[in-house]
Amino acid sequence: MDYLLSLVIPTNGISEWVFPVLDSIYGQKINENIFEVIVVNNGNNTEFENLMLNYSEKHNNLIYKRTDADLFLNQIEGFKLARGSFIKFINHRTILVQGALQYLIDFVKKNEFRRPITYFLNNTSEILIPNQITSEFDSFVYGLGKYSSWSGGVSCWRDDLNEILKKSNINSNDLFPHLIFVFFYKEDRDYLIDNSYLVQELPTEYVKKGKYDIFYAFGVQFVDAINKLEKLNMIILPTKEHILNENKKFLIYLYSTFVILRKPCSYDLSSSRTSLNYYYDYKIIRRASFVRLVNRLKSRIRGKLIGK
Repeated sequence: MDYLLSLVIPTNGISEWVFPVLDSIYGQKINENIFEVIVVNNGNNTEFENLMLNYSEKHNNLIYKRTDADLFLNQIEGFKLARGSFIKFINHRTILVQGALQYLIDFVKKNEFRRPITYFLNNTSEILIPNQITSEFDSFVYGLGKYSSWSGGVSCWRDDLNEILKKSNINSNDLFPHLIFVFFYKEDRDYLIDNSYLVQELPTEYVKKGKYDIFYAFGVQFVDAINKLEKLNMIILPTKEHILNENKKFLIYLYSTFVILRKPCSYDLSSSRTSLNYYYDYKIIRRASFVRLVNRLKSRIRGKLIGK
């Protein structure tokens, strides 16, 4: 059976996240013949497995698959299973707000002829325009900035899926496999940044997030991807510099939070020095991290003094 919309939820088997997400989808009371939900699990939680199998028995449009795909590659596995005209990635920590499912269904109906290549930014404050459409790939990438690294906004038209997968060169160490969808280039197509508010992140402790090398991911791999776009003349140098500068600010946040303040997390932090010195300058990022923390402390002190 073909559907209008496929929602793909990759997970490593965290019950306290996945089931509220599923409830937020099915709680919107939309005809289940219109959409499908695909949960792809590469975790080893037997309890989650049993709960998921029981949940799937209640909904004919719910596909559950156990996979051995490493890290984030289960995202690709989920997309391959999709039968909807339009495929939307849903992070396993983000519940759909009321009305979001109907919005996505209406979006597909409205756009299935011109099929814009779309990224959903979810009410990001830096983007002032609710919906921004362009025929220029460079403008699209510039508009996304650092957020292209976030898989939660990814979508794909099923008619494009085979072409995207054929063009992709993903290896088992790839921490950003979703970029094959974000950076899919078609000369005759429009690009759309949709900034509608569709999902809300569940309260999450950093100790329960991924165990990947976060500084290698954002300090090396993501930068590699952006550099490649510029080398292929898909984006111009100012666009590359804009994205990498935003990414640098994010790395400063990561370093100040998890290395200096030692906030508990599940991330692998072991490569911080080498990864931050690969494309950036480790000493500059380290110094900027301390400055960030000092400025935050000064701001708090001023706030307390004003409040007296």
